[in-house]
Amino acid sequence: MALSRQDELTMIQEAQQGNPVAREVCILAFDDLIGYVAKRFLGHGLELDDLMQEGRLCLHRVLDRYLPERSAPRTFFEQHLEWHFIHHKSTWLGLRDEARK
Repeated sequence: MALSRQDELTMIQEAQQGNPVAREVCILAFDDLIGYVAKRFLGHGLELDDLMQEGRLCLHRVLDRYLPERSAPRTFFEQHLEWHFIHHKSTWLGLRDEARK
């Protein structure tokens, strides 16, 4: 689902004001970005579907932190997704190793 830059900003504002439908629209609109970042972390303990779900959960958490005057939404969300995946990579590897025992 592709939104224009203005539609993205409008949906983000509505989501930050507590609109659950706008929040879901935002998550779906940035699904391509989540997939783009998630593919870089394949082979680190999780399948693509699991990485996508992790990315969606991360986006739910950081959606309220976005400030439009500081950066573009895609740049902001990409940075947070990468940080989230890097931060949790050791946990995934540990879980994978435990499952193999």
